[in-house]
Amino acid sequence: MRNRGAFLSLDLLSRLIETSSSNARIGALYMVGALGSRAALDYLLALSRTLKEEWHSIFQNAEKLAARLSLRVIRTPEGLAIG
Repeated sequence: MRNRGAFLSLDLLSRLIETSSSNARIGALYMVGALGSRAALDYLLALSRTLKEEWHSIFQNAEKLAARLSLRVIRTPEGLAIG
């Protein structure tokens, strides 16, 4: 879907992330990163504090999205934050 320019809403993607298995969850994480909004970045930052299983995917997508928004992501003891 992403290759065709079709995106799911952040609300739907967040539900997929919270309820799906690993493969669907990772795909949804990448789609959140592709949304390109500050709300999507904030969601990824919040996930970094609660969803430890997919840390690498969350970090990678948050970092790319932050760069597009001219922001910087830092790692804190609690998770990721804007630095």
